[in-house]
Amino acid sequence: MCRLLATTLGALIGCTDVSTTVDNDPPVHASRADGHRAMLDAFGAKDDAYVVSEGQLAAGDYYYRVTDAAGTPLSADAAACRRVHVGNDGVINLVYTGADQGVACQHPCRFAASGLTVKLAPFADAAAGEYRVEVAQDVDFADAIADAFFIK
Repeated sequence: MCRLLATTLGALIGCTDVSTTVDNDPPVHASRADGHRAMLDAFGAKDDAYVVSEGQLAAGDYYYRVTDAAGTPLSADAAACRRVHVGNDGVINLVYTGADQGVACQHPCRFAASGLTVKLAPFADAAAGEYRVEVAQDVDFADAIADAFFIK
């Protein structure tokens, strides 16, 4: 709701391009640890950004990563460290333990109203603090679902 109001208000006072469409209900997006969206999808620090599924993904295993606005991968660890399971209800219900160069790894997760949220960090810096979270069933991310977010 806040995002829609901010976009509408911005359009009225000339702060945004009114022809730009806003996806208010992406199936996955960057969130706060509690699963709620950050105001205008902007976070104060990388450690504040988590990924959440809003119940629209098919059940199965997925990988996630952070990219810059152009799609260049920025996630700093192996894809096996960023593997989750989505249950029949379309939300993340399991965070797998993976291995990166022989060392066990797993991103921290939190319980939220819509399943689990999973920390996106570690990832490299992007120009102007513009990022995307991508989620896909294959590690090549060919058919990824993506949503933009920002680090102030």
